[in-house]
Amino acid sequence: MDERNKNIALCAISMSAAILKKKIKLKKKARRRKFWSDKWLLLRDSGRGLASMAMTELYTGNPNAFHDFARMSTSTFSELLEKISIIIAKQDTTMREAISPSARLLITLRYLATGETFTQLSHGFRASVSAISQIVHPTLKAIYSVLKDEFLNMPQTSNEWHIVANEFERKWNFPHCLGAIDGKHIALRYRKDYGPYFDNYMGFHSVILLAIVDANYKFLYVNVCTNGRANDAAAVNESYFLEEIRNNGFNIPPDSELPGTSEKVPFVFVADDAFKLTSRILKLHDQPTSDFHKIFNYRLSRAKRVVENGFGILASRFQILQRSIDLPMEKVKVLTLAACALHNFIGTRDGFESALLDSEDTDAISLTDGSWRNEVFLTSLQRSLETRSETEGRIVRETYTQYFNTIGYVPWQFNAIKNFNF
Repeated sequence: MDERNKNIALCAISMSAAILKKKIKLKKKARRRKFWSDKWLLLRDSGRGLASMAMTELYTGNPNAFHDFARMSTSTFSELLEKISIIIAKQDTTMREAISPSARLLITLRYLATGETFTQLSHGFRASVSAISQIVHPTLKAIYSVLKDEFLNMPQTSNEWHIVANEFERKWNFPHCLGAIDGKHIALRYRKDYGPYFDNYMGFHSVILLAIVDANYKFLYVNVCTNGRANDAAAVNESYFLEEIRNNGFNIPPDSELPGTSEKVPFVFVADDAFKLTSRILKLHDQPTSDFHKIFNYRLSRAKRVVENGFGILASRFQILQRSIDLPMEKVKVLTLAACALHNFIGTRDGFESALLDSEDTDAISLTDGSWRNEVFLTSLQRSLETRSETEGRIVRETYTQYFNTIGYVPWQFNAIKNFNF
């Protein structure tokens, strides 16, 4: 082939490549334009999507139904929407109208409430799957950002801790108690990059949600940084937070006398067998034989019930936590923190439904389980393999045991150890 023909051939190949590239570009552009013009998506704001239905029919016409839909009252929803609208609002473009802040918030709340996939939410809210995926995480981040300082803040001063302790004494007859500690596994959908690091003792992938709950079922502290590895109890007991508790961090008040006594004891947290007994963390007597020890176990179990109910209400309201969450790890953490902040916010504004909570009659003849126990299946931490306990922890527990059996008794505790297993 001579030089002239060779140049002509190269020029033809170059033109063909350019034409093909342009066709591909135009095809992609056409697909994008078609995407935004799908009729079923454009009907979103015509009253045929779930967001329009919730705001036009339920919000104004049936507040109880709206509460079931959004997991909060209309007034609480409006307050939350006002707090985050400026953060999550998007500008309209020439191609489409932006999804409204109220719809964005409703989509996110339904994701938390139901655990539905983005595809399922897409059909109900008449928004594309890609739009849903770009709405949920930023909205969760906004919720946590605006609520955390006011509704998910750990006490910072001795006086603030005293308020917590006074509530425990008033409501649960357990003086010097600063909170109930527990941890639950948040299940994760398997991803190759997790490896064995997030395998737990039950054989699925998870992270651990460690929490302290106050006397009113609200979270004082949450941590979702612990992986669900096999010996989760050891991981929790070695955590920075529990180390700070043992070392008298967090401005915990100094030791003081139990009511009616002259003996000073530490302020404490109550916990279950996943945690190591220390002078700050009290747990049950193992296999008690005497009524003295059974009475202590009853009194501690009664106070510890707040964290069981706190987790139960959280997972009952936000059922995404009962499923294997199919999100990257960082987004799982944001989701969990936002859910805990919402739990406190809703509890503060709307209260907690009494039917959800465990209840005990005044004579301790019967204990009625809260309705959450019929539907919530959060995996607990395994029992700690640590058999040793700090000497100071045994001494403090024995002091409380003596106190609850003498000057600090409550009249119904004797019925309780007869009717319940402690």
